[in-house]
Amino acid sequence: MNLQKVTDAGKLFFISESAMTFAATMTIVSLMTPAARVMTRAAGVFSFFIMKGMVKNMIMDKTARRGNGVVVFIGGAAGGLARYGLNWVIGDTSGFLGTMAENLVGSFLLAWLTAYAVDSDWPDRLVLGLGTGVLGGFTTFSTLMLATVSHLGRAPLQTLGFLLVNLVGGLVLAVTGYAWGFRGTTRREGAR
Repeated sequence: MNLQKVTDAGKLFFISESAMTFAATMTIVSLMTPAARVMTRAAGVFSFFIMKGMVKNMIMDKTARRGNGVVVFIGGAAGGLARYGLNWVIGDTSGFLGTMAENLVGSFLLAWLTAYAVDSDWPDRLVLGLGTGVLGGFTTFSTLMLATVSHLGRAPLQTLGFLLVNLVGGLVLAVTGYAWGFRGTTRREGAR
C-alpha cells in the first residue's frame, strides 16, 4: 500500500492514496447540485456492477482461456509472414500498394469470418486464431498511417487519394464480406 504523509495542526498522519482519492471525490460530490450527486452515485453503482461482472467473468473464463494467447501468437506470426510475402511479391518499396492490398483483403476476410463464424460449428479457438491472430497480423493500420504521414509532404493529392481508397474501400469490402458471410450462414441453416 502506498502511504502519503499528511500533517494537520502539527500531527502527522499516514493516509493511503485510495483514502485520499475517496476524500477528494467526496469533497467534489459535496459541492455538486443534488441532481449531479444522484447521477454520480448512480454511475458509481452502475460501474460497481459492471466491474463485479467483469471480475466474475475473468475468474470463470480463466480455464477456458488457457492457450488462447498461444493461438493468437501463432496466428499473428502467420499473418505477419503473409503480409511480408505479399509485399515481396508485389515488390512495393513505397508501402502504398502492399498496405492497401493487405488492408482491403483483410477487411473483407475479417468481416466475412465474423459473420460466418457466429453460427458455425467452428471452434472458438480457430476463429480467434484466424481473426485476431492471422488477420490481425496481416492487416496494418499503423503502417497505413505511417505511409500517409511520410508521403503527405511529397505528393499530397496522391497520398490523400491512397488514404481515401483504404478507408472507403475497406468499409465497402467489410460490408460486402459481412453480407457474404451472413448469406453463407443462412444457406447453411436452410440446408439443415
